[in-house]
Amino acid sequence: MKHFLILGGIAAAGLAASTVSTAQSPARPVDVTRAQAVERSDAAFARLDANRDGRFTREEAQALR
Repeated sequence: MKHFLILGGIAAAGLAASTVSTAQSPARPVDVTRAQAVERSDAAFARLDANRDGRFTREEAQALR
């Protein structure tokens, strides 16, 4: 459950950032499919999961700081 909350937050932040950038550039499409959102979320989690064990631990979070 914690993974979904973390990933949801990451996805929301990523979508918010992309929405801000698209407001400046109307040539980029705003619509995102579910598959694209899941793909972006998986990629973000892969970057966070340093030891590739499928879990984002407190130690990995502290190492990012």
